[in-house]
Amino acid sequence: MSEQDRDLASMDDADVDRHQVVQSVIQEVIDALALDGEGRDPADLRADLTAGLAARGIGEQPPRWVETVAERLSHGHRYVEDAHRAEPPR
Repeated sequence: MSEQDRDLASMDDADVDRHQVVQSVIQEVIDALALDGEGRDPADLRADLTAGLAARGIGEQPPRWVETVAERLSHGHRYVEDAHRAEPPR
């Protein structure tokens, strides 16, 4: 069992609800950036992702994750953080 699995397993209902809301917000920010992300500089996308998350009340995310999301978006690839809330491909 991974560290994350242990953490999720120890969550109470309120924690699970909050986690789902956070995942949904993260996906919304990613989907908004994906609309015009292809071809953009990954550094600009990293900054926009960080700013977009902060504006929605989401704290700092791991730098490697932010970099990965920005790289994928800049290459026109979809990034799905929450499959239940991701916008369908356009």
